[in-house]
Amino acid sequence: MDSLRAFWWYCQLMKYRMTLLSGGLSMLFCLSALGQSESSSGEVVLDGSELNRQLQDRREKISQLAPEERAALETARASALRDPAVREARKKRDEALRDYELVLIKSMVKGDPTVRPILEKSKG
Repeated sequence: MDSLRAFWWYCQLMKYRMTLLSGGLSMLFCLSALGQSESSSGEVVLDGSELNRQLQDRREKISQLAPEERAALETARASALRDPAVREARKKRDEALRDYELVLIKSMVKGDPTVRPILEKSKG
């Protein structure tokens, strides 16, 4: 009889755990969707805000490191920036960003020609 009661409690515990787990996963799924914005057509818009948030989080975590750890990271980063592969990747990234900006501006002007003077004013 005791083993039957123990089995019953075990089943109840497993049901409780599964309920909590499925609820937690559902909440996690819903919260992950909040980090993405959608256009009026329903497609996901990648506006760079997620990347900016990740970079800010990384900066905050680095600022909380011990001074010796921050110094070690800075030394390793300085060394990595001298690596030809890293320099080439950075050059490609900068070119891709320039290309993106040009395409974005052309598309903005194509969609609304009245923004051209505003863009001219904002040129740096």
